[in-house]
Amino acid sequence: MSLKIKLLLIMATALILLSGVFLIYGASSFSREIRYLYNEDFQERLKNITIEYTDVDVTSGASEAAAQARQEVLDRLERKYVDRVDTRIQPWILNGDRETIMNLGPPLPDAAAGQIIGSGEGWLTFSDGQEEYWTVFRYYEPWDWYTGYRIPVADMNGQIRVFVLRTVSILLFLTVLLSALVFLLV
Repeated sequence: MSLKIKLLLIMATALILLSGVFLIYGASSFSREIRYLYNEDFQERLKNITIEYTDVDVTSGASEAAAQARQEVLDRLERKYVDRVDTRIQPWILNGDRETIMNLGPPLPDAAAGQIIGSGEGWLTFSDGQEEYWTVFRYYEPWDWYTGYRIPVADMNGQIRVFVLRTVSILLFLTVLLSALVFLLV
């Protein structure tokens, strides 16, 4: 085997190894950052909804007006989300008995509802049998409501696939270009 071929093989191997490390690190970092940003966004939305719940409690007390005020809050929340163009982010509300109060996506599976009920707040990943979802939730004790948002994991990770495909394309182009340069120079 000639020196030129050996150098090309060494260079190609080094580029492939470095590319693999770069892609794995980049994709995992990107994934963590996306999850963090969605978590921050959902937590802020849940905080705002909790403020609306608290405002209703303060103004209506424990009267019949409270039930009407709760319904008005639900109507406002539905108007905010039903008319939206982006339906990937789906809000939901369950009560402590696992009854659906509001849900703009497929029903939460019993296993997911079971994990949510009894938890104050948090996040989890679950599957409804067709798609995997990531959800963030918070409990509002005075009404015994669990409010949350979910997004399909495939939608959340869609940009990671784009990043990996673009990076692989660029690295392949650079490998071919550098290989041609080495071949011509040696």
